[in-house]
Amino acid sequence: MTKQDRPTEEFRQEHEHLMTHVADLRRTMDGLRTGLTEETMAGLKEADWFFQAALKPHAQWEEENLYPVANDIIREHGKPSATMEVDHVDLVSRMDSFRSQLESVQTGKATPEDVDRLRVLGYQIEAILSLHFRKEEDVYLDAMDRHARPEVVANLMEAARHAHSH
Repeated sequence: MTKQDRPTEEFRQEHEHLMTHVADLRRTMDGLRTGLTEETMAGLKEADWFFQAALKPHAQWEEENLYPVANDIIREHGKPSATMEVDHVDLVSRMDSFRSQLESVQTGKATPEDVDRLRVLGYQIEAILSLHFRKEEDVYLDAMDRHARPEVVANLMEAARHAHSH
């Protein structure tokens, strides 16, 4: 299916548009390295406007409209854990980038931008990982605590202990 043939293309374009504001936010945050200037303050105010006027309503609309439809389709045709696996792919990619950036920094020839990129990657990994663990605990583990047979959980815990002991 080509990009133009996807019935959901308009949703994807909306996300692409929203991400341009995220890129602006990144530039503003990078600008904070040099202090709180009039330009960075204007960027911070613009970011706050974007969060309140665009992102929060976008998230609410998705929860009220998109997710109920997606739930039905995923229940029939999809894989409920797919979004968690997307998190894993992103985390592994960022961890690999972190390692590459660290190797660059360790050569002693790193620029301040190289060091800053390493710092940003660390913050990104921490944020994504915190959210990922929260989703696992609040959704998956909570559901298992309430609904899984005790022997299923016991077997999982044993498999986890075995996997982490190597």
